Amino acid sequence: MQKNIPYFIGAGIILILIVILFSGNHKINSNAKSKIVPLTSSSQTNVTANPVLNPQDIVPGLYKNEITNSSTLKGFSISYAKVENNTDSTGKVVNDHLEFQLTNSSGKDLSNFEIYYTITDLVNNKKEGYSKLLTGFVLKNGQSQTIHLDNLPGDGHFSSNKNSIYYTSTNRLQFDLIVSSPGYKVQTIRIFKDAGGAEVKD
Repeated sequence: MQKNIPYFIGAGIILILIVILFSGNHKINSNAKSKIVPLTSSSQTNVTANPVLNPQDIVPGLYKNEITNSSTLKGFSISYAKVENNTDSTGKVVNDHLEFQLTNSSGKDLSNFEIYYTITDLVNNKKEGYSKLLTGFVLKNGQSQTIHLDNLPGDGHFSSNKNSIYYTSTNRLQFDLIVSSPGYKVQTIRIFKDAGGAEVKD
């Protein structure tokens, strides 16, 4: 009987080791799963909370002109454009921004407008260009409406790149604006901004 004692002791030790190893593996797997789930959930939340921004509103550059309209039928015109000494509808001074007015003479409502404009620094010849869709903008027949690229909310207001040479250069600037609506001849206008940098309202 005494000869069998070492056998039982050895078998008991092996059984204890098996239990310990099994418990350890189970804990490791449980921990691994608990780490993976929150990471995936967190990643999805971040994507939703940070929508993709238009690079042209952030990074300065000479972007491609996306306008491909070759129509020769005139249906609208650029009544005026300005890039300094801007005022609101009440005559109150506002921050300098690209502003232009369109007049519709086509006989029907126009939409799907897109613009492309370049800014040239007339001292060092640096040039930038920006393309933009005027999403949601409708110019009714016979109507004149003003467009503002001023980063403000509301109808007729659109974003612009606050890092462009328009806002960072103090040299005299030249703006060349192209406006397009499908089926009608593109309209262009050239305007200048005096040296001194963009003015900000008091």
